[in-house]
Formats: sequence, C-alpha cells, structure tokens
Amino acid sequence: MKATRLQLILILCAIASGGLFCLLKFGYHESVKDSVSSAGVVFTASGLFFAAYSLSENHRWNRYQYTLEMMAEWNNQVRSHLDVIFSNFPALYQIPDNLNLSQWKIDEGRAKEINTATSQSQDATIRNSILTTMNFFEAMARAYEIGAVERDTVRESFGPMMLDLWHYFGPFVVVAGRSDHRDPWPPLRRVCNLWNAEYLRAVAAEAAKAADARCREAQGGSKTRPQTGS
Repeated sequence: MKATRLQLILILCAIASGGLFCLLKFGYHESVKDSVSSAGVVFTASGLFFAAYSLSENHRWNRYQYTLEMMAEWNNQVRSHLDVIFSNFPALYQIPDNLNLSQWKIDEGRAKEINTATSQSQDATIRNSILTTMNFFEAMARAYEIGAVERDTVRESFGPMMLDLWHYFGPFVVVAGRSDHRDPWPPLRRVCNLWNAEYLRAVAAEAAKAADARCREAQGGSKTRPQTGS
C-alpha cells in the first residue's frame, strides 16, 4: 500500500474521531453516547495502528530509494575506479580456494609504495581508485548497519566484491591506518567481519549436517548387514 493511500486513511480516521468527539461533547442520549464512546476507542486504536504501519511502510520505501541511489552512484562514479584496480591487480580475478586464501593479498611493500606515491604518478592513480572504492563501501556498510538500505540487496549485489577487496587489500588497509594513525573504514571492517563469521558458521553447520548424515547412513548399514554363519 502506498504512503499516500495510508495518509488518506489516517485523515479519514481523524475526521471520524473528531465527529465522534463532537457527538459526545454536545449531547445525545446516554446509550448513544456509550456506543459512540466505544466506537471512538476503536477508531482511535485503528488510527494508531495505521500510523505505525504508515511509518513502517515509509521507512521501507526510503530504504528502497536509498539503495537505488547508492547503486546509481556506484555505476556513475565508482565503477570506473574498480576497473582501474582490476587492470593493475589481475590476481583479483583469480580467487583461490580457502586453503590458499591467506596468501591472496597485495604485498605489504607494494602497499607502502602505493600509499606514499607522489601525485601525478600511476601509483597515485591506483591509490585514488582504492580510496574512492573503499570510501564508497564504507558508506554502504554504514547504511547496512543502521538499516538505511535493503540489506539483502546490498549483500547479494556488493557483498562478494566488498569481501574480496577487503581481504586482498588488507595490507594496504594496515599501512594506511599506520600512516593516518587511525583505524580506516571501521564500518566496512565490522560488516566484512560479520559476513565472514556468518559464512564460517554456515560452512560449519553444513559440514556438521553432512557428518551427521554419514553417521546415520553408517548406523543404518550396520543394522541391515546380514549376519554370517559360524
């Protein structure tokens, strides 16, 4: 239901409540007053319910709109910086399995070179692209934390990319933090840690489920195994 329709309902409820108040104020038969009073309570409760529902719907609409705005900003202003990153770090295309993931990151020495690059150099262009992308993801993570965006949409559309870049450029994040004497992009760090923890829990639950299935299968097989004669 659109917000405008809900607002119309609220106006009608207010008018009805006002009319009931006038009937009570200026007199009717007592039995009529009692009935009208009961109806007034119902209308008031209904008005409060629709007010709460309207606020919820408006908040949902605002989340949807803000998500679209951030996706448009990504396409129009940030996506080109990601192209710069991928063109200079082709290893980003080659995501290893979990066993080798710890080695899949930028070299710390290279991270220092990029962080301290002079202006007008290629490394300065790379640094600008990394910072722009990380800043955007930080804004996205902050909006995700406070519920200002559609969380499922953000996680499905940007989650893998955010996790990959955060992991691969981990040494750069450390170097940048030392240089600026602060923790860079804390909302992004928190959201990536949250998603990683949820992923690990899901993997562990799936492994436990598979192990339980194998155990049940083994127990069932031992029960049905025919006994050999002596």
